[in-house]
Amino acid sequence: MTADINWVEHTRFLTPDARASVQAEVTGYLDRLGPALSEYGLEGTNVYLGGSLARREPTAQCDDGTWHLASDFDFVAVTRRLRKNHTVYGLAEHLQQGSGHFLPTVFIVAEEQLAGMRSFIGYDLWPMLAEPIYSEFDLVFPQRPVVGRAERFEVFVHQLNAVLLYPHDEVGMKSAKHFRASRAMHAQKAKLEGLRMAVDPGAHTAPGYNDLLEPWCITQLAGIAPASQVEDMLRARELSQYADDGSDRDDALMLRCLYRFFGVGETHDTELELISAVLALGEPRTDLLSIFQLCVPLLLLACDPRNRISKTAAAGCLTLLGHVDTARDVPTAGDAVRQLLSTDPAAMAWELCQDRGSATKDAWCAVRRDYYNRLGDHNFGRQVYDNYGINT
Repeated sequence: MTADINWVEHTRFLTPDARASVQAEVTGYLDRLGPALSEYGLEGTNVYLGGSLARREPTAQCDDGTWHLASDFDFVAVTRRLRKNHTVYGLAEHLQQGSGHFLPTVFIVAEEQLAGMRSFIGYDLWPMLAEPIYSEFDLVFPQRPVVGRAERFEVFVHQLNAVLLYPHDEVGMKSAKHFRASRAMHAQKAKLEGLRMAVDPGAHTAPGYNDLLEPWCITQLAGIAPASQVEDMLRARELSQYADDGSDRDDALMLRCLYRFFGVGETHDTELELISAVLALGEPRTDLLSIFQLCVPLLLLACDPRNRISKTAAAGCLTLLGHVDTARDVPTAGDAVRQLLSTDPAAMAWELCQDRGSATKDAWCAVRRDYYNRLGDHNFGRQVYDNYGINT
């Protein structure tokens, strides 16, 4: 059913040759995949495509004059009667062995949990439920997930925390690709997610990346980034043009996005106002999901050695972390939390500023591992946390 889909429909900067090449690559791969999945034996499983290809705004890369798809294939396998030894659990490894330069990932969802899928991963997937890559049963369509302030903040935090904690020695999340191959890739997407976070869609649908050049977005982004800068960032993403040395990281832009999101004006005390706004939202919270996300903007302020309030931001971050109910929400990183809480804020800020691994970064990576495990449970409908969400 996917043969007629224009996978590059919402790209803006690909040349006609690039569009044709990427379209042919995606179509050819998916055409081969259907029979391969049938041969593999999935036992009551439907496979769908999500992510940037579902939005039809993939990235491309030119190697020796030839354009190739640079985006991942983000598959979602919806399975009836999911059990521990189900064949679907070996699907990701099986696909990776025969996919050449493509990078397929597989998220597994039990059929009864599909209606509970949330955030942008569920939002992007929803239109593709009518276009399965492979199907063994008729699916009852859930409602499309709602994405609002909490979800926009969540995806910004996802990219920003990876920027701040590079370089790292994290291997526990390697298969889930919560860290990309370079900080530059996260830095590029953090800026775009910051812009998506800063705009209020109102009556519009949640914006994809290239929607940021629509007039209603450009109007809202005034004071954060001019249209020419937004265009440059989108072109760089679409054409895989990022600086490996990290020189395209733009903390000032990301802070402007945060000021807009948290409703603080740009004055000489804006950074302190942001800290106060974040702490006020975190004061009643004890859940790891909310606390970790609120810590990340403070880590951004703390990691700049030239910033006069870096120690204050680090101290605020540790204050928030101290609210977490570790017995309930931190199954593996309790020691890391205690280590961080015993750290001097100035020392933590200094370690975060260094472009190398450190005990502080390792401790934060341990905490984020528990964070992502809980976030995955929430966003894939396995266990919903009703008190989670930065909606005010």
